Amino acid sequence: MRTVSRQGLVQWWMKWSAPTMIAAFFVVSIFLTFRRHAAFQTNVYDLGSYAQVVWNISRGNGFTTSLGPTNYLTNHFSPMLLVLAPLFWIWPDARVLMVVQVLALIASIVPGYLILRKRYPLIAPVFVLAFVLSPLLHQTTLQEFHGVMLAPPLLVWAFYALVMRRTRMMLVALALTLLVREDMGLYVASFGLFLLVCRRGQRLLGLALAAFGGLAMWSLIEWVMPSFGHAYHHFNAFSSLGNSMPEIAANIIRDPTRLLAAIFTTAKLKAFVRFIAPLAGLPLLALGYSLLWLPVVLVYLISNATSSGLL
Repeated sequence: MRTVSRQGLVQWWMKWSAPTMIAAFFVVSIFLTFRRHAAFQTNVYDLGSYAQVVWNISRGNGFTTSLGPTNYLTNHFSPMLLVLAPLFWIWPDARVLMVVQVLALIASIVPGYLILRKRYPLIAPVFVLAFVLSPLLHQTTLQEFHGVMLAPPLLVWAFYALVMRRTRMMLVALALTLLVREDMGLYVASFGLFLLVCRRGQRLLGLALAAFGGLAMWSLIEWVMPSFGHAYHHFNAFSSLGNSMPEIAANIIRDPTRLLAAIFTTAKLKAFVRFIAPLAGLPLLALGYSLLWLPVVLVYLISNATSSGLL
């Protein structure tokens, strides 16, 4: 009888523990975010501004906003917000965006779980448990909605396709990621870098992705977004290196020590430890796959990054 009970528990653990933890995370997250909103602890920036933009899109007014530049696309190039507009036909409320953010975070865990479950079904739920207990996840969940939160599920499914060698699926996911925000080209370039270094048979594709991702980000920031009426203004996050992409690149080439000085500070090193600690440092062991996230982390570390909550 004890053996049957133990086997039943193991079967439940492998089949239902992960969905149960994800469902519990969803319910608790929605409860806490809605309660925070009801207590007037959400703000015009960023929840209110996104709610206004999506509401205007849903009413056929385009990306118009009264908060900052008239056209939101001069602030962030985020055509992906179009997919949220139909939700505002059903429930025109800022809380829709809170639900979307939580669902986006949940969708980001599923591919990793599926990859692990295929080889280690007993361990896979532990991965989900680590995810739902992560302090960084809780911090992100309770933050104001940001359009960039539409990117994690796309990027993780692109990673799933990369591991499973489903090239077409990976390219579709990366193409959709480019519609989330102007700097998503850096992630696309990182996938290209991985293929270039680690996949001998896909080096040409890797080179193409790396070049296309970098060119996409450059062209959006330098040409496309300013064409809507205002110059790109987020370079203030890199004020120690310059105020434009050409200026930042020139300063790094002219004086690489400025780059090193921006990265190797006590605050930045502590931020990196806080980033990697909840994952027990395991991403550092997957040497090849670190190429997928190290470029993005390096960009974060050279930025001011004071709004992240890690510094």
